Amino acid sequence: MLSYVIKSVVYLSLMYIPYMLLLKKESFFRFNRLMLILVMLLSLVLPWVNIPAISWGDYAVSVYLESGSGVVVESTDAGNTVGLPTSVSVNWWGIIGYLYIIGVAITLLIKMFQLGMLYRKIHQGVLWTEVKDGIRLFCHADDVSPFSWFNSIVISQADYENDADAILCHEREHVRAYHSWDILLLNLVQTVQWFNPLAWIMGTSLRDVHEYEADDAVLAGGIEGSRYQYLLIRKAVGTSPYAFANSFNHSLLTKRITMMLRKKSNPWMRTKGLYVVLVASIALSAFATPELNQQVDKLVGESQSMSKGMVSNDFQNMERGGKTTLSDFTDGQKKTKMRKLVKAKKVEDVVQCVVSDEQKSKAEYMGGHDEMMKFLAMHLKYPIVARDNGVEGNVQVTFTVGDDGSLVDVKGVYVPTQKAILQNDMIITGYKKADAGENGTAGANEEQLAQARKALINEAIRVVSLMPKWTPARKDGKQVSSSEQYMCRFRLK
Repeated sequence: MLSYVIKSVVYLSLMYIPYMLLLKKESFFRFNRLMLILVMLLSLVLPWVNIPAISWGDYAVSVYLESGSGVVVESTDAGNTVGLPTSVSVNWWGIIGYLYIIGVAITLLIKMFQLGMLYRKIHQGVLWTEVKDGIRLFCHADDVSPFSWFNSIVISQADYENDADAILCHEREHVRAYHSWDILLLNLVQTVQWFNPLAWIMGTSLRDVHEYEADDAVLAGGIEGSRYQYLLIRKAVGTSPYAFANSFNHSLLTKRITMMLRKKSNPWMRTKGLYVVLVASIALSAFATPELNQQVDKLVGESQSMSKGMVSNDFQNMERGGKTTLSDFTDGQKKTKMRKLVKAKKVEDVVQCVVSDEQKSKAEYMGGHDEMMKFLAMHLKYPIVARDNGVEGNVQVTFTVGDDGSLVDVKGVYVPTQKAILQNDMIITGYKKADAGENGTAGANEEQLAQARKALINEAIRVVSLMPKWTPARKDGKQVSSSEQYMCRFRLK
């Protein structure tokens, strides 16, 4: 989730900042409005898109992971159940994730409240209503500022009697151009990126463009410019706290009058909008690059285990009626114990087996085996030098999980391709180049083959080194260091 939000913020920032520099002051208002809509939509959609073909680095791969146990737990003689303590680790990215969700919830509640107040304002104090051309007009007795929302227009009786032609022309343009849909999209972006100041600044830009577009329609409708500008000034400095749809303030008024007097921009200036294609392409290519993607994922990867709680239990050793059951253990431990329980013929043997295994527990990835599989599938990539030279092979990775859970002494050894696939093998599948031969070497010389094999080793070591701290192994109630090993099988097709 946090990875998506970070990417969404980056996309919006990279596309909106050039808009402010290149297009904000141009007078093709409808085009500018479409550009802002495009920026908002792309910031929501592009974080989900990954196109390996435009990556600056390695190609993305498919990873198939066989489940199993990486460490064999041997039983030892023991007499009684030993309670193991609970280890507590504070994950700051996990806390940030929770704070982000709280921020989203608060922002959403505020916006829902504002929407409710808007509908209340539309229907409260109405003198009369009228429907014309699919638009419902609500005339109020109070001195309300004119505004519109979808196909509803609100106006005071005084404004209707004195300036109905200009005000209704302005508000009908908001309705006709579906500006309310833009506001809904903007509020969605602001809810997702509630902490991003650019998302809120974009709201001002969108409001400006809406007003420019409506003002342009009024002038094109035959309303005299000087009269309309005087109306804007009167509404802005009058006693009403609102003005038209967006509660005019002086700065917006100045910009609107400036835009009315400004010479129309050269149509060729629209070509500056092509920056969106360039920026989006560069950002897509960058996020498809393993090196950059790795940094983003590394920032938030450790928080994945937080979805199951801030407290990680090495072994929640609970007793029910004086007996320990298999439900008290993790999935990996259950598999080890079930293999032994199958051989047990007496209840006493079953209980003794469980109690014995509890004295020595294996090291485990934070969040469990399934979370580790997800982590590996997300980060493992097929090295491009190996792919281009058609090199396949296996890398035996060994490492030590320290008594504090840190991974040290990570090593890798290249092993020739074998047909037999064992438990815990990780199969990384890439795609051959078109000129790769039947034997997969694509005409590579010995030096190139050596570099490719070294790249396979380095990739396996890189990903294992990225892992967050594990839950360390325990023996006799104490955290101890343990050795782990996995086989990474790189295959081309």
